[in-house]
Amino acid sequence: MFRRSPSACSFFLKPLVFFLAFLVILSLIRIAFFAEFRTGDFGVRDFLPAFWMGVRIDAKWLATLILPAWIFWLMSAKWPKAKKWAEAFGLIAGGLMVLLGFVNIEFFRFYGTPLSAVIFGLFQDDTQAIIKTVLSDWPILPYVGIFLAAMAVPVILSALIPSKGTNPYGGAISLRTKGNLIIAVVMTILLSLILRGSLGKFPLRFQSLSVSPHTFINQCVPNGAILFYEALCDQSALNFKDGRDGELKALGFKNIDEVNQVLTGASPAAQPLKPAKKPDVVLAVMESMGRDQFLSHVPGKNDTLGRLAGELRDAWVFTNGLTIGPGTFPALEGILFDTPYTPLSQSRYGHLPFPFSKVLPFKEAGYEVVFVTGGDANWRNLRESLPRHGFDKVYGDASIHAAFPEAEIGTWGIGDEWMFKFAKRLMDERKASDKPLLLVLLSPSNHPPHEVPDGRATLPVDPDLLPQAIERDKPRAEFTKMLQTYQYASDWLGWFVGSLREEGKLSNTVVASTGDHNARFKYPPQGAFHHQLGVPILFWVPAEIRKELPQVDQTQWVTERAIFPTLSALALGRLPLPEEGRNLALPHRSFAYGYFGVGKYGVAVGKSGAVRIDSKGKLQCFRLEGDKFENQPCTEELLREGRFSAAQRAKVGWVIRSALLH
Repeated sequence: MFRRSPSACSFFLKPLVFFLAFLVILSLIRIAFFAEFRTGDFGVRDFLPAFWMGVRIDAKWLATLILPAWIFWLMSAKWPKAKKWAEAFGLIAGGLMVLLGFVNIEFFRFYGTPLSAVIFGLFQDDTQAIIKTVLSDWPILPYVGIFLAAMAVPVILSALIPSKGTNPYGGAISLRTKGNLIIAVVMTILLSLILRGSLGKFPLRFQSLSVSPHTFINQCVPNGAILFYEALCDQSALNFKDGRDGELKALGFKNIDEVNQVLTGASPAAQPLKPAKKPDVVLAVMESMGRDQFLSHVPGKNDTLGRLAGELRDAWVFTNGLTIGPGTFPALEGILFDTPYTPLSQSRYGHLPFPFSKVLPFKEAGYEVVFVTGGDANWRNLRESLPRHGFDKVYGDASIHAAFPEAEIGTWGIGDEWMFKFAKRLMDERKASDKPLLLVLLSPSNHPPHEVPDGRATLPVDPDLLPQAIERDKPRAEFTKMLQTYQYASDWLGWFVGSLREEGKLSNTVVASTGDHNARFKYPPQGAFHHQLGVPILFWVPAEIRKELPQVDQTQWVTERAIFPTLSALALGRLPLPEEGRNLALPHRSFAYGYFGVGKYGVAVGKSGAVRIDSKGKLQCFRLEGDKFENQPCTEELLREGRFSAAQRAKVGWVIRSALLH
């Protein structure tokens, strides 16, 4: 053992006390958050997992921000003037975390959700008015007092550590001394471990912060710093500094007139007949409802569909479908707003209304527009943002659980069974209403950790019947769980459609469904984008509407951009604009175009091949050989379609930018 002098002990103990003092203060802020916003449903026992994970995330972020202070502190052993820099950096780091903790509390009080990118949009309005509101309505003076007290505590506690000698730390300190050097190295390693936040394979990440099936408890975990960082990432992801024409020029077009000239080449088909009575419309966006699991359904062996299989006999079943986005939120925004930009509703532009929202034509036609998710309605600020863009009501797992207290709440929300039963109840309660209903559903169940809700029994599944393109990179048991949760979700979608059929509601209800994206399977890096992006796209169309339509080619390639144009055509008699997706009931284009997955600006795909759009509209063409897309020389048809799809992307970008840039 190495004996330490009082000066050496003081030197190493001071920053440790400083760090721990701020960690305690941040923990008190979390306790205050819990105490302020909790309801009688939650007790201390519920809070403890959130508290412990919160301490870990506080320590990680405090270690990250305080690292420069530690470096200067070590330097001060030889250069005493570095002490002032260490103290300054330490106070700034700790003070910033405390301040952001206060901001998160007041943001939650106002919005009912933790700090998000919406905060940046506030200051794009009348900044002076915002500041006036903050000064008049927020408890500024109490917060100033608490903040100053919080900053004083670490300083005072570290100052109480005795120092002796002429050196500011009590005698000569040399990090060349073996004992001192060992302590310095050990503390640096410890700081690095705290900074990583985990001893496991992955560091502590934002995705790791879900510790409870209850939304509010999970909202207690993150501190203001990590929330602000995530908000900053979302906000900085979208910045239209190149103006309204920026993207169309990046795609090789001189101006919007040149774009429109290309788009006028599409001749729309005859307008469909408007139904005598506006039908109700339901769109169910299903978590991880991938094409491969859908097509691998074999009754009695690999039953991935459950009751849904029996409801497909009179549906339009497009199995050559591609998702519009690479994740749940990009896909949801893409479907609802037809946007290649995401997260649009959480960006600096999210506080503005979206006149390009695809639900607005329904609202203008007299529909009540409702959103229901089995997950948290505050996720991605849906409860606040969707009403800005045309939705009248937003329901989440809390509302569903209030209606069905017997329902189990899982990691990502309430089971799809209860979401569909809640949706059915909403429709039943509207029997006397003259207003038609547009109902958008977002399911959460088919999501890792792939737990079938409520312990429901499952039919047989067999991972061996999945396509060979899927790499077997997981234990068989994991594939089995993935198929079981897929079956559970599909089964209850089938129950919902079947219930509408039994009650005669399908005679005046258009139902559509798709997956937000494929499951989390691994595929070959080349030629498999139709697997990676593959989702089924399903429509149930009333017989009275269907009899007026020609035969629909269900083998054609489609993307989720076609969902709302098709629903608008069927329910409202509205033709899609040239830059929009297709009306699948009366298609006037043979190629489908999607924004993501292949190439910088997406991919157009049809029966004759595919063409991806790279920077400046550069095109690369493919043909389907067996089950793989292979490079091929671009034919005139593919070049024409690639140019048209690039013009679509340019026009969509121009429309969105024109609406949001003032």
